Amino acid sequence: MSVLTVDQVSKSYFGQIVLNGVSLQLDRGDRMALIGQNGAGKTTLLRLITSEEQPDEGRIVLPAQLIPGYLSQHFSDQDDGAETALDHPMLQSIENEMRQLEQAMQHVNEQTDPDVQRRLIAQYGQLTARFEAEGGYDFKHRMQETAYGLGLPADCLSRPLATLSGGERMRVALARLLLRSPDLLLLDEPTNHLDLAALDWLENYLNRFHGAVMFVTHDRAFMNQVATSVAELSLGRLTVWPGNYSRFLELKSAQQETLAREIKNRERELNRQDQVRQTLLSHRDISGFHAREKVVAKLSGELAEIQARARQLNRQQRLNFKMVNHDDYIDDRTEIIKARQLVMAYDEQPLFTADQLTLYSREKIGICGPNGCGKTTLLQMLLGLQPAHGRRLDKKGSSRIGNLDYGACHIFFVFALYRQGISAVSYRYKALRKPGFIFPQ
Repeated sequence: MSVLTVDQVSKSYFGQIVLNGVSLQLDRGDRMALIGQNGAGKTTLLRLITSEEQPDEGRIVLPAQLIPGYLSQHFSDQDDGAETALDHPMLQSIENEMRQLEQAMQHVNEQTDPDVQRRLIAQYGQLTARFEAEGGYDFKHRMQETAYGLGLPADCLSRPLATLSGGERMRVALARLLLRSPDLLLLDEPTNHLDLAALDWLENYLNRFHGAVMFVTHDRAFMNQVATSVAELSLGRLTVWPGNYSRFLELKSAQQETLAREIKNRERELNRQDQVRQTLLSHRDISGFHAREKVVAKLSGELAEIQARARQLNRQQRLNFKMVNHDDYIDDRTEIIKARQLVMAYDEQPLFTADQLTLYSREKIGICGPNGCGKTTLLQMLLGLQPAHGRRLDKKGSSRIGNLDYGACHIFFVFALYRQGISAVSYRYKALRKPGFIFPQ
């Protein structure tokens, strides 16, 4: 059963085409990964499906009564008025109506009009059925289970949402969305802020999900585990490929090779036909010359079309860096940072200890662990942004340390807007100028 049809949808911003004749269909059980470079229009497509924006052309068809569940990257889009993760404004509203009806029914007696009695009973039955359909009787239990699967500490559920970290709030939003079990899930970067255990849990959940899913992610391993198809947005066009991400790469590579062969064959045939045309002209065969001209024109058009498809398929923007060559004056075992007996604690409770840690030049080290175990805190200690308790933390005097944290994410948002042709951005000026290389003091 189809739960989503996107038919020839186009969308532009300030004269810049973002989506150009995009079409796709999602059925129950489909799990489509939506990929493309930043600014390609992935979030725009999701917002069009949820009717948060309207297409310039084309149509989006959803079954009657179907409201897609949407996980946005922005906190403000997730706000439904709840004060804590365990609050559910809609269920609370239904429950309040039920309590009011219960009080009204307590005053029913033999003198009460029978029609009033029947109306109260009918209203109460409708409310209880709706409350049960929305999962009201076991909402808190299911919320606790889902939050646990997504790696949320138990104390986060009862704390005010405003006091939670960005990662915690996004996981709360994801948990609440999954509990709704909508027929269509639209997930914009759902893997952000999830540790490995939570990723495994989400993969298993989505693979068992009976509805349709469209998700945006840059996590290739996640796509390989979850996706049944991959939709690639490039230059405003959408191409849908069957299978997971690895299968997408195989099919795309095969199509690139096929197009390359077609181009070579067309060029060879075009050259041959052009030579025939010139020969006919030299022999004064004017009718044959004009007939061959039509063949050459047709082949030229076909070649141009295939070349355009190949450019669309092969297009990738690249950033070119010129790296300083340190080979002549940096030893492979040059110490950059050395730490001994480091301890980090909150409220006198140890968060982690690092008995011995030495970072050498050329090393590439990944820090793994569940959310809240102290990965970011350790990096902040090594950067000198957090006090390092313990015996020693030494940084080589000539070492220069670069740092990219979550706080830089807004700059990539600005870049994405720039690629969409937006020339002016109103945002927190101080935050935008923090990186220092895009907005001067």
